Amino acid sequence: MLNADTLILESCSVAETEAVGRNLARNLIAGDAVFLYGDLGSGKSVLVRGIIHALPCGENRTVPSPTFVYIRYHPTRPRVYHLDLYRLPMKFDPDDLGLDELANSEGVTIVEWAERLEEGIFSNPTRVRMEILTASRRKIYIQKG
Repeated sequence: MLNADTLILESCSVAETEAVGRNLARNLIAGDAVFLYGDLGSGKSVLVRGIIHALPCGENRTVPSPTFVYIRYHPTRPRVYHLDLYRLPMKFDPDDLGLDELANSEGVTIVEWAERLEEGIFSNPTRVRMEILTASRRKIYIQKG
C-alpha cells in the first residue's frame, strides 16, 4: 500500500483519530469511496465517525458500526453509505449487497474491512490502513485513489 503519495500520521487518542476523519472529509465529494483496513479495535469506526461529523448535516449524528446490518445510510451532504464487511466471507458476491449501485451513486461509500472486496468495483478509492501501536496509539496510512 505504501508509495510516495502515502500520507503517514500517528494518532494518540480517539479524539485525534476522529480529527483525521474530519480532515479526510474535507476532500470527499459525491462518488468517492474510502476503503478502510486494520485489525479489530484499530479505530476504523472512530475514523468514520469523524468523517460523518465533519460533513454538512452530520454534525450530531450517532454513528453506530454497521457490523450486523452491513450497510448504514447517513443523510449527510453528500450522503454516506457506511459498510462493514467483517462478517462477510472473503470474495463474497458484491451483487448480494448491491455494491454496483453504490459505486455509481451520488454518495460517498466508506468500506470497513475492504480487503473482502474484489478490486474494480469502485474506481480510485482512497485507502486508509490503521495499525495498532499501543492501547492508545495508532499509525494511519492514507493513500489517495
